[in-house]
Amino acid sequence: MKKLLFLIPLTSVFILLSLVGVILLQQVQKTDQRSLKSTLINNPFPDTKILSLSETIEINLKSKIGDPFLVNFFSSWCVPCKVEVGNLETLSKKIKIIGISYKDKESDTIKFLQEFGDPYENIGVDHNGHTAINWGVYGVPETFLINNKGLVILRHAGPITEEVLKKLLIPKLKEIGL
Repeated sequence: MKKLLFLIPLTSVFILLSLVGVILLQQVQKTDQRSLKSTLINNPFPDTKILSLSETIEINLKSKIGDPFLVNFFSSWCVPCKVEVGNLETLSKKIKIIGISYKDKESDTIKFLQEFGDPYENIGVDHNGHTAINWGVYGVPETFLINNKGLVILRHAGPITEEVLKKLLIPKLKEIGL
């Protein structure tokens, strides 16, 4: 009888913890970590003026307004960035892509582009990460779709995979007439 009395609270705690675990698991599965909300959505992108990779010119993203474009934060040390380059090449046939090299050595960025490809119209450098902070970047790679009015209409955290390309970006590009 004493064993039975001991098992009742233990069983109750086990059931309660199991229910909490199931609820948390369901919440995690519902939340797509790659589609984190951004305060930039449907708002103008941050004023961004950065030096180009060659440091010979300054890139002013406001000058790009008028045509839709993508902004892609990447780094040579980022393995998922290497994975997405081929899909960015595919996208670059439909839309201009501005690359921002995040906290990377310029020589490493150049090697990365030579080895994996260069889908970018322009490449800026963000040595200290301040530009990424202004954009709300959590980590690389992250990609933002800017419409012709200069509004951020999509943010994707993580690599641009074939699935992301087909299910997210291509439909969004069609929505804006590309």
